[in-house]
Amino acid sequence: MKLKTLSSILSRVKVFDDPDYELEQYPTSSLLASKMIFQAQSNFEDIRDRNVADFGCGTCMLSLAAVRSFTLCRIIFFYLRKRERDYTHCV
Repeated sequence: MKLKTLSSILSRVKVFDDPDYELEQYPTSSLLASKMIFQAQSNFEDIRDRNVADFGCGTCMLSLAAVRSFTLCRIIFFYLRKRERDYTHCV
């Protein structure tokens, strides 16, 4: 898949309506996510046939980029959920 195609697909992902900056929820643009995943694979071969962990995945932009580009990778998602001022790790 080409970089431009992946970026176009990822541009349809909904970003945070109201990010919680206490949880450091910063949206990653579709173009940046596409470039990061392509660089990780082409320079270091770190995506295809690998386990990819996305910590604090929020909108899952990087995970989606990895899966859409290299379907042979496995993704593990981690995110934080805010409950009554307690932060709970969820898998």
